[in-house]
Amino acid sequence: MNKVLATAFFVGFSFVLLAGEQGEKIDFFRPAETGRTCHVKASIRSSCRFSVRSSAAAKAPEKLEESAASIAGVMKVLECSDKGNPLAFEFAVESFSGNSHGNAVNSKVLAGKTLLVKKTLSNVSFSLVGGGDIPVPDEDLLRMLFQPDDGLCLKDIIGTDNPLKTGDSWTLSHDAKDGISFSGTASLKNKEKFSETECWRIEYTISASDAKGLASEASTEILLPVEKKKGGPLRIKSKQKRKIEKALPAENPITAGSILNIDESVEFHAEVVPLS
Repeated sequence: MNKVLATAFFVGFSFVLLAGEQGEKIDFFRPAETGRTCHVKASIRSSCRFSVRSSAAAKAPEKLEESAASIAGVMKVLECSDKGNPLAFEFAVESFSGNSHGNAVNSKVLAGKTLLVKKTLSNVSFSLVGGGDIPVPDEDLLRMLFQPDDGLCLKDIIGTDNPLKTGDSWTLSHDAKDGISFSGTASLKNKEKFSETECWRIEYTISASDAKGLASEASTEILLPVEKKKGGPLRIKSKQKRKIEKALPAENPITAGSILNIDESVEFHAEVVPLS
């Protein structure tokens, strides 16, 4: 190798090493766009044990409630918030199934129909395009799958302006809200392909607690496209555990001196394939 080529190779190789060491900035703001469509598969499973005992008792009989739901279909965004979250969208249902407290829903009721979903900060509503009624058990399961808008985007939850490279971790900072304090960490794992799209695999955990006996932790893994123009997470896997132990109102003679215990776990999985 002559001197000129050797020098060029050394400079180029040094640049690659330096870029790798410094990492790169990831744009975590991935707003949805009106008119865009995607294919969605989502499932959720919830298990909740709860009991009410007197303050003098060490234990009390527990009651277990379990629910699960899954849905697949094509979603079309109709309206977005200033954070880029879908506030209204149509969902053409290909399949829908689930059970609420052990009672299975009729999977044929919604299959082949189109839902109109509208979200606010405190509520989510469902209706059928073209009219018709949604059975109450089905709507209960839909509420598990489609939560109200929380006013936060991905950037608010895990965003950082620091350059990142594989293996990096960073602290998540969130203000206390309604007496609940938050803490968390995120880490950039590696690049992985999903549906022919190169993505960053990111894992993060957020814990929440308050002085009233709440202890909650959610661990999430997402696949975020390397290219911003390809949108938000294409795969989401999340597990949440929540425990509550608190004294019930003393002014109520029925509950006075009683302690409520709740132990809940939720698992959520979603896959998104952009269509247009």
